Amino acid sequence: MIVEPFAADPAFPGLALAGDPDAMRSLFAEHLRPVGETPYEISGCKLFRVRYRKGARCVLQYSLDLHDPVTGAEHTQWVTGVMYASGKAKRKWEKLRKSAPEVPAADPAFEPVSFLPELGMLVEVFPYDRRLPGLPLLMAGPSPEIRAPLLADFGGNWRMTGWHAELVRYRSELGATVGISLCATESATGRTERRRFYAKAYHDDAGEVTSRVLETLKEAAGASETAFVVEGAVAYLDGPRVLLQREVPGATLRDRLLRDEDAEAALRLTAGALAELHTSGVEVPRLHPLQREVVVLERTGRLLRWARPDLAARIDGTVGAVVSELEEVPPAPTHRDLKLDHVLLRDGRAGLIDLDGFAGADPLIDAAGVMAHLRGLPLHFPGFDGTRGEDFERTFAHEYFGRVPEGWRDGLPVHYAGAVLKMAVGFFRRREAGWPAKIEALLHTARDSLAGRIW
Repeated sequence: MIVEPFAADPAFPGLALAGDPDAMRSLFAEHLRPVGETPYEISGCKLFRVRYRKGARCVLQYSLDLHDPVTGAEHTQWVTGVMYASGKAKRKWEKLRKSAPEVPAADPAFEPVSFLPELGMLVEVFPYDRRLPGLPLLMAGPSPEIRAPLLADFGGNWRMTGWHAELVRYRSELGATVGISLCATESATGRTERRRFYAKAYHDDAGEVTSRVLETLKEAAGASETAFVVEGAVAYLDGPRVLLQREVPGATLRDRLLRDEDAEAALRLTAGALAELHTSGVEVPRLHPLQREVVVLERTGRLLRWARPDLAARIDGTVGAVVSELEEVPPAPTHRDLKLDHVLLRDGRAGLIDLDGFAGADPLIDAAGVMAHLRGLPLHFPGFDGTRGEDFERTFAHEYFGRVPEGWRDGLPVHYAGAVLKMAVGFFRRREAGWPAKIEALLHTARDSLAGRIW
């Protein structure tokens, strides 16, 4: 396996080692403390996500391949390594090993926290996460505090007869999403029904805000039969900081496009629903003004420079040009993290999910983001025809800008460039194959957009 090295940072002298999966496999095997009778062997290690703040903190997520030499069984264990400047990791480890609770699990492989002295790295073993108190609760099975509000959502008197939970997404110390399939039987009639929910664990009180957002948008969508659909929250549990949500049914826009399943109609529906959201005037819980967007872009630039220091001058110039050309506009209801799998299509309506960033902002953050991801489909799926992605972009743009105020299109080149830069940094964070070349290609696309060669 080809391992792209990290750029050097004097605050983290062990960073190169932390980015070497083979070396990390050996260190984890030496320092992770086993639990129980099963002597798991670590047969493989993969680094799959990185967050980094220069000179301060680095968070690395790894997946470990575990082998049971007794039964031959194999499974995957996620671990998170956190590195701080100035020896803070060891102090945190010493505190956590005294206070970390016992983590419920069917067959825990290792103790929840460890320390790698060679790297000054604090290690957290999934599902333990010191900033996500609700995550172990979600992964432990149908606890009463999770089960009760889900059963209440059925209405009447129901008892649980089946439960299946699976992890959908996990970003260590930030958040996690768990899909829950619940089968219940109505006591009075014996009727059985299965429903699907999603539970999200948060590191702060953002889930409470999102709960209110979901209810506001659901009410707005229901009152006027909008083209967009949002499912309301089932409950927000303040103690574990967990939000329970109903499933939004439908096929994702990404899947429809990859199957080329009436793609143009799917794009027109999505563009129309997004335009309707942006012009709805629905109440927003917070604002995301120009200066906050500048902060996001500057942080993106710093991470890109660390990923590709050889392109630093071009990155600085491109980010600087985007920031200088952005203009403050009247805020509109904006998703702010709209990707192709955040749109679910069914019965002529577009369901929207993952609304944690919903705010009053420049709506072109959404529109440009969707369009950048359409052009970027070949980077995610190498067999996808690049010209088809560009066709998709044009279809979406024609429909969207035909439904919003005429002047909005003037801001597209700069917002499109910003969206492309954000997409580029995602390839590095996820350590996807070929990320260095993808960053360079997307940097070129961003510069073309600023020069008016795309829009």
